Amino acid sequence: MASPAYVWIVDDQGNEVKGDCQVRGREGSVEIFQFKYGVSMPVDKFNGSTNGTRQHDTVTLTKPYDPTSPVLFKAACDGRTLKKVTVKWYRINENGKEEEYFTHELDDVKIVAYRQQLLHTKEESNNNHVHEDVIEMRFGKITLKHHDGNIEHGDTWLERN
Repeated sequence: MASPAYVWIVDDQGNEVKGDCQVRGREGSVEIFQFKYGVSMPVDKFNGSTNGTRQHDTVTLTKPYDPTSPVLFKAACDGRTLKKVTVKWYRINENGKEEEYFTHELDDVKIVAYRQQLLHTKEESNNNHVHEDVIEMRFGKITLKHHDGNIEHGDTWLERN
């Protein structure tokens, strides 16, 4: 089984949006099933020089239906800006214990797409799937942190390289 990741959400009023995770130390978060994000730099295909500034992809995550679902749906419908979305990543360390080792912090977050999905219920490969939200987000700022060595970097849309 893959190592888990969990998301914490703070709404536009600064209130924590509670998920239904009961894992000790992660109460109120939401376990996510999939995560996708990237950044690219436009490059001239003939000479390799950059011809623009970096382009951030949306952050896309897949999660189960839970108490955060209606809140995220409302944020998408109303165009609200969530104050913060934090994704914490876990792995098994050399002592066999699960530890947090990586974090994505998103500030000033807009839900730009909200989809719900039910995978084909008659296909055996989908037997362990639950009803899912697929959330696509844009952000004002993103920070990636690797906890071992306290290495981090953040980027905002307003900063140009």
